[in-house]
This record gives sequence, C-alpha cells and structure tokens, in this order.
Amino acid sequence: MEHKDRLLTLATALTGHVSAGEDIVHDVFAKLVQDARRLRNDDHVAGFLSVCVRNCALDWCRMRAKQNKLSTAYAACRQDDPGKDPANRAVEEEEAQALLKAVHKLPGELREIVSLKFWGGLSFQEIAELRQTTKSTAHARYSEAIEKLEATVAGGSQHV
Repeated sequence: MEHKDRLLTLATALTGHVSAGEDIVHDVFAKLVQDARRLRNDDHVAGFLSVCVRNCALDWCRMRAKQNKLSTAYAACRQDDPGKDPANRAVEEEEAQALLKAVHKLPGELREIVSLKFWGGLSFQEIAELRQTTKSTAHARYSEAIEKLEATVAGGSQHV
C-alpha cells in the first residue's frame, strides 16, 4: 500500500488511462502475491515494483492501439487536500491534466523515461539499465523530454 499511489500514477502516465493503470497495478500486486519469492531484497522494493509496473504498462500499450486522449479521471489517482480552496484545487487539476496530456504526446521513449524518473522514482542508472543504454543517454533523453514539456506547457502548444 505504501507504493500504490506512485505506481498508479506511473502506470497512468505510461498508458494514458487511469483504468488501465489501476488494472496494471492490481495485476502486478496479484502476481507478487502468487510468487512472493520475487521480492528478494526489501531495500529495492520500490524500484522493483516500478520496473514491474513499467513492463506491464508497455505490454498493455503494445496490445492496444495508441490513444490520443488522456483520461479525465486523473484526479482519482491524486491525493487532494480536503482543506484546500476549491478554486486552487481546480487550477492545480487543470495544470496536472495539461502536463499529463503533454507527457502522453511525447514520443514513446521520452514519455517512458520522464514517467520512470518522475513518477516511478527511478535513478538515471536504473533507467539506463532498463532501456539498455548509458546513464548519460538516459539523462539526455530526460532533459530533452523536460524541454519539450516546458515548451508545450508554457506555450500552450498542442504539439510536442
């Protein structure tokens, strides 16, 4: 349960669908319950779970045609502060949806890297190992993705 929200956000960012993200996180935990031996080292549980979610999300994306829309139900996977002013919450929700739409429009490799870094919490070294590349390449791709996101969000552009 400690990792559920972060993993749900990672899966949602990679697939573009909250319902798919929920299914993916559920499947990962269900598989681990069936074979708890897969969790060999408690020190690396967060990274291991992120990798499992990433792999399942990529499988889901391969099986389904690319989606152009991001689910408007993204708020369901965010923790809202009930004491926060509703107007501020609405603005933050709009900004979060704009950011996720921009992330979803990134080319696959950039979307994956920024999602793994930001929502998955993986280091550049872990991302490099997953992508079978170098740490510097992973960092460069992440920087490229951030630049594209900043340009898109700041400019209100629909193209990434």
